[in-house]
This record gives sequence, structure tokens and C-alpha cells, in this order.
Amino acid sequence: MISNNTFTLYETVKSRNELENFINEGTPVISNHDNWEDQIKHLADYKDEHKKEYKQRKNGRTYNNNYAYNLVILIPFEVEKENWNDFVKTYMHFIDPRFDKKLLWICKYKTINFANFAEIICFQRKVYKTPKRRKKKYNRDYYYDSQTGKTCKPFSPNAVLKAKKGQCYIDKKTGEPVTKLQHVKDKEERIFVYKNFDSFIYKLKSKYIKAKKEFLPETKIYQLISRITIKNEDSDSLRKNKIKKNGSINEINKIFMSYQDGINNGGFSNIEDIYKLFRQLLNDVDEMIHHTNQEFEKIKFFMREWWIKNIADDYISDM
Repeated sequence: MISNNTFTLYETVKSRNELENFINEGTPVISNHDNWEDQIKHLADYKDEHKKEYKQRKNGRTYNNNYAYNLVILIPFEVEKENWNDFVKTYMHFIDPRFDKKLLWICKYKTINFANFAEIICFQRKVYKTPKRRKKKYNRDYYYDSQTGKTCKPFSPNAVLKAKKGQCYIDKKTGEPVTKLQHVKDKEERIFVYKNFDSFIYKLKSKYIKAKKEFLPETKIYQLISRITIKNEDSDSLRKNKIKKNGSINEINKIFMSYQDGINNGGFSNIEDIYKLFRQLLNDVDEMIHHTNQEFEKIKFFMREWWIKNIADDYISDM
């Protein structure tokens, strides 16, 4: 797999328990709001009250109630620990400026195999600074059993429709609509929406690159070969083999970095054509490493031959 060191993981948070576990476990929470605990309580209360019961669709998929959205990003090694918070703020700004202040996010840091990550939980629904009084409405059609008086399904034998979705609750004593204090906005902002997931992830990674360039303007972005993920459940022997192979991949990536520097600084008139060839080289080497398990010395020889044929000869002919 081709990488540009822009590791980005996206998931949804599907329950209140997931939120609470994130908050209570591990390192301290940072946020763009001082009152983040109160805001999360209001957001989770709202979702508890309005969550839907989804049925499995014909294609086998089932929609979920999303309480929040989870992003995990790699913190660039060039960023000092005291600047991690500022980097996360910069990244969230590029995800959407509404995350500067309007919308809430919280974050924790974790270190895995000497790499530092920011795990961010963010929300698309605004929390009001001052709660607003709203009429309490039914969030679904409400049926009751005429024999027992208890809530029932619409297809039950004695089902009677009491209220339709959107109707107001009525106080039995006064006959007036029931009101309640509402702490959050009904309508979510549309930030984490997509039709094609791969395109969506690409968009998130492009935001990461923008943040990195903004925060580290001198940093170069290289296209590289992905290293192998080392998992907690790996055996000691498998872990050692992965570490060894990742060391060899690092050597290959150093060559790729030097190639990209050479292409960018070579003054070629046909640089777009060269980068098409370079991307094919990346794909070929990725195949050799991750699929056909070629020896690394053979891969290095293949890369040297590519350089001589496609770059060195062109450079000499342009002189």
C-alpha cells in the first residue's frame, strides 16, 4: 500500500458507553471547550432520547445511532510534545472551521511502537450556551394497546394511534403543550458525510497534509511504501519479523525520498510524465514487498535500474 505518512483512522461512536470509556480510560482529555464534560452530557442525553431503532436492510447493512465521530491521526515526529495541542487545533480547523469554537471536540494522546497518535472525538451538533425552551414533541408515531394501556407496536391487534411523529405532548391538566429546556440544536451540521468512503478518507488525509504544511511549512511530503502494522496480539517471533521487515522498508523509503528530491530539483521539462512513471514504480515496489515478498536486495537493484533508465539518461540528454 502507498503511504505519505498521513495515517488517518475514521470511525463512529455508537453508544454512550463508548464515550464514557474514552473519557475515563487512559490519558487526560484536552478540548476546545472548558465545559466539555457538561456539553457531552447534554449531547448524549439528547441522543439517548432521540435514537432510532434501525432494522437490517435488504443488502444486509444496518444503520447505527452515531453519538460522535472518532478520528485518529499520527502526530508528526517533528512536532514537540508541548506543541501537540496546537497541532490538533490546526488539524481540526482544516477539517472544518466550525470546530474552532462552535462545535465540540475532545482529544487524548497515545504512543504505539514509538509513534505518537492523537485520538479525537468530535460532535456535529451544537450545544447552546443558554438552553432554549421548546415544545416537547413525539419523535416517532406513538401507539398504545387499548386493552392494557401500554405502549405497543403499530401492528399489534389492539393498537391505537395516540400521536403522530412531530405532534406536541399535551399536559392532561391544562390542555397546553408541554415544554422543556433544550440544551442542544436539533439539526446536526453535515461534516462527516460521504457517498464513497475511500474518497472521504482521501479528503481527511488531504486535511492532515494541509495542517502539517501550515504547522511545519518546511516539511516535505513524500509518497512512500506503507510499513507493516504490529499488533498487540502478535507473537514474539512474528513481532521480530515485522520489525525486521519494517527496517528494510525504511531503507527502501529513504531511496524513494532521495528519488523524489532528485526529480523535484532536476529541472525537468517533462516532470508530469516522470511522476507518472514514478507512481508506477511505487506500485511495482509495493507489489514486490507486500504481495510477492521479493528479496530486498533484488528490489533495490530493480529501483536502481529504473532510475538509470528513466531519470539519469533523461537528465544527461537534457544537458
